[in-house]
Amino acid sequence: MKKIGRLKTYTSKEVEKTFMGIGFETLDRELFRPEMCYGHLAKTGAKFARCQTGWFRCEKEKGVYDFAWLDEVVDNLLAIGVKPWFNVGYGNPLYMNDISNEYAVGCVPLYYGDECLQAWKSYVLALAMHFKGRVDEYEIWNEPDLDGHWFWYPAERSAKDYATLVRLSGNIIREIIPEAKIGMNIAHVSNLEYTAEVADHLSHGDIDFVTYHYYNRLPEAPHFERDFPKFKNIFISRGFDVEFWQGETGFPSWSYSPHYIVYEGFESERAQAVWHLRHAFVDLSHGAKRYSLFQIADMWEKTYKTAASTIEKPVAHGILNGKVYTPKQSYTAFTRLSALLSGDVKPTERKFGGSVIDLHGDKNLWAYQQMCAKFLSFERNGKPFYVFYIPANVLNDEGEEQGLSTWLPTLIENPVVIDTYTGEVFDVSENKQKDPHSYKNLVIRDYPMIICDKSIFEIIE
Repeated sequence: MKKIGRLKTYTSKEVEKTFMGIGFETLDRELFRPEMCYGHLAKTGAKFARCQTGWFRCEKEKGVYDFAWLDEVVDNLLAIGVKPWFNVGYGNPLYMNDISNEYAVGCVPLYYGDECLQAWKSYVLALAMHFKGRVDEYEIWNEPDLDGHWFWYPAERSAKDYATLVRLSGNIIREIIPEAKIGMNIAHVSNLEYTAEVADHLSHGDIDFVTYHYYNRLPEAPHFERDFPKFKNIFISRGFDVEFWQGETGFPSWSYSPHYIVYEGFESERAQAVWHLRHAFVDLSHGAKRYSLFQIADMWEKTYKTAASTIEKPVAHGILNGKVYTPKQSYTAFTRLSALLSGDVKPTERKFGGSVIDLHGDKNLWAYQQMCAKFLSFERNGKPFYVFYIPANVLNDEGEEQGLSTWLPTLIENPVVIDTYTGEVFDVSENKQKDPHSYKNLVIRDYPMIICDKSIFEIIE
C-alpha cells in the first residue's frame, strides 16, 4: 500500500455533526479540573459532553440553589462548540439521614420521605429554569439497574420505582422546557427483564432516548452482540419512538488490581486507544445515534465514592492523563473518530468479507484468526465505506500486521485505505484484482482499517 497522506481532523467548532461525545462526569464531586480540559477538548471535534448535575453541590442550604460551578462547565463547553447534556441524579445530605457517603451518591430521593421528594422536585424545577435555552437533553439517574447498591440506595433496585422517578422528573423539566428531550438509562443491555419492566411502567411520551453503558474487555463481546438487538426491541416492540445512545463506555490505560476488565499490573495507552476505535464502530453498527466516551480526564483529584465503595485511585479511563492533563494515545484516536464519524454517518446492510493472509510466513496466531475478522459497512453522506479488523484481545496483542483479501459489494473509483490508529492514508489502486470488486494484500490489524473512495474523507499531505 502506497502512503499518500493523512486524515484531516477538525475542531469541535468546525464540525457540524458527529456521532462522538465525551464524558464530563463526576464534576459534582470535583474529581478532575475542568479548566485544564477545555483547550484539549476543543481540538477533538467532539460535539457532546455528558455532565452530572450534582444536587448536593447545587443546594448546600435548604431552598438555596447555587449553579455557579455548573454554569462555568456549561458555558465553557458551549464556547468551544460542544453541546452539554445533563445526567440528573443522586441525593442530598440535607434531606437524607441514612447515606453511605458524604455526597449521597446513588441515594434515591423516593426513599427518604415526603420532604426529600418535594425537595428533589424543587431542585429539578430550579435546574430546568436556570439552564433553559442552554441545555435541552436530560437523562434521569445513572445505572439504576446495577445490583449491590452502587447507584440505587438504600432500597433494592426497582424497575417500577425507577420508571416513577423518570416520569415525575421528566414532567417537571417539560413544564419549563416543552421541547426538552428526556432519557432513561440502563447500565447493562443484558438486564433485559429489568429493562422490559421499566418500559412497561412508562408511557410512550415519557422518554425520547434510552442510554446504555458498556464496559468489557472485548468490544465485540458475544453477550453484547447477542443482547443489544433484544434490548432495542423491548422499546421498539412496545411502540416507543426513541433513539439509543451509548451513554458511557471506556477502557483504562492503567488499572489497579483486582479489576474486572484488566489484569494485575496492566498499563497500556495503546490498548485503550485500540479498544476505543473498535468500540465506536461496533456501537455505530448497531444503530446507536450517539457515543459518549468515559471520559475526558482521569479522576484523580479526589477519592472516588459510590453508594457501595470507596476507591482511592480509580482506573485511568481519561483520554487526558490525571493531574497533569496531557493527551494520551486515546485522545488522538478519539479526535480521528470525530472526523471519521462526522456528517451523516450510518450503518448499511451491504455485506462483505474476506480472508486473512499470513504476510510474514511465520504462521503466528493471527494467521489462525481469519474466521474471526470483523467486517462492518457504513456510509457517510450517502457514500459507502467499509471497516475491517481482527478482534484480538487488546491486552495481549500488539497488532502485528497481516494481509487481507476481500471483495466489496460496490465499485470504488479511487480506493484508499485509512489507518484509524495512525491516521495514515494509502492508495490501494494497485491492490485491485481483475475483478474490480476484489482486493488483495490489504493490511489488517487489531484496530479498524477503512477502505473507501478517496473523495469521502479529507486527506492532507
